[in-house]
Amino acid sequence: MPALPARARLALAVLGLAAAAEELCPTSCRAPHCDRGAAWNGGVPLVAGEVCRHTCSRKFGKVRYCGRGAKYERDDSVNCTGCNADHTEEDLRQVEVEDAVPTNDMSIREALLKEARKRLTQWYEDKASLNLPYWSLKAKIQQTKQWYHCDWTGSKMRVPITFGEFNVTDVRPVQVFNVLADMKDQTKWDDTVSEVNILGDFKSDSVRGVQMLLPSGIWLVPPREVFQWSAFNGSLKDEEFWFAVTTLENDRLHEVRHVNREAVQADNCMGAYWVRPCPRGGEKVCPPGNPQNCCPDGGSRVLFTSHVNVHPPALITAKSIFDVSWPKQVEWINALKKRARLSNKTAVSASADDSSVAIPAWLWKDEQAAGSQGTGVKLAFPHQLVSRAAGLVALFQRQGSLFGELTNVGWLALPGCAALALLGSVTMRALRSRRTLGQASADTASEDDEEGRPWTPTTAEVRRMLLAPPSPLSL
Repeated sequence: MPALPARARLALAVLGLAAAAEELCPTSCRAPHCDRGAAWNGGVPLVAGEVCRHTCSRKFGKVRYCGRGAKYERDDSVNCTGCNADHTEEDLRQVEVEDAVPTNDMSIREALLKEARKRLTQWYEDKASLNLPYWSLKAKIQQTKQWYHCDWTGSKMRVPITFGEFNVTDVRPVQVFNVLADMKDQTKWDDTVSEVNILGDFKSDSVRGVQMLLPSGIWLVPPREVFQWSAFNGSLKDEEFWFAVTTLENDRLHEVRHVNREAVQADNCMGAYWVRPCPRGGEKVCPPGNPQNCCPDGGSRVLFTSHVNVHPPALITAKSIFDVSWPKQVEWINALKKRARLSNKTAVSASADDSSVAIPAWLWKDEQAAGSQGTGVKLAFPHQLVSRAAGLVALFQRQGSLFGELTNVGWLALPGCAALALLGSVTMRALRSRRTLGQASADTASEDDEEGRPWTPTTAEVRRMLLAPPSPLSL
């Protein structure tokens, strides 16, 4: 790893790490971690609304403020003068691991599946780039430290990317895949989705178009709607299956069905599931941090990722929604497990042939989709950002500011205030729930007990707050 310029040395004395490492411009100097300071006491605005080039003050709540002078330089303030270089904007992007997917010479299916594999086999394995996970008894969910662009065309909102994994006991991968892929029946088991419409199969890109409506459950807060491409891949021989979705470049789907003008258009820039069998004889070495989560013989392991922007009301960020809704995400996982077991019991065919898969073979078999050349649609996925000193940058990063995205908000509607008040109450209950769940023992709870376990916060409370319920949209 090349040494950074001497002028890039950070003021790390407050962490006892002075001169231990070098970093040109710490994440704490950037929005949403640092906001503009008040002009009357030496505050200055962020350059381009993105970065402070002076000093970011000590934290007030979860936010620092940019400015100059003694009021900003006391306590655990962050020296941001290293952000002054002309080439800083390039350096702030850190290291681009790979170029963006060149989808101009790919079908949508190829581009989606390539990005899905990259995220779940490379991004997810880079544990230094992820925040500490949320554990339930048999599921793990976590998010990236970096926030990545996912927004409407022409907008710049960034949100974290979610990763996670769970096991499904006594169900083969094809049955789990069938539950995920057969979206027309999703409303039969997923109470977070009120409407699903298959908009058509687009053989030129080997994908299926889908529209979904997700109610907010909050009066005056509109539902969220997504128009997404769905891509599939599988091998009955290897028992390995992939399912990927995106809302990028979905204008063709709007030609099939007009948007619901009473709903907010949500973004799921990249969502994917990777379903594979547990090791023969069961997993021998359990995952660190959760020894109860061993993958059992005859079962399936599911890894997933999502990059969702639900465009929440004022004062509610994507990270805040994640913090309060993760127990509900675990409930969704348990509902998926239950549906997969039912599907396994009622499967018409027990043989491992094409008839055992719920969707047409041309959608999921490579040999039948290979002839698809695509229509020239370009999907722009973000680069993975890797810190030059990931371990130290992790000390600075504190995602989830309630105010980081609200620089220009001058007023709040009454529903936003009411939602914020409820969010605070439910968040405290969710944190208490997480501590309680972390101490629970899976030895005293069977798989069925887990599905019936009462969660805190209650389902009703979380549904009122959850603007983007977990589903192929939000997991």
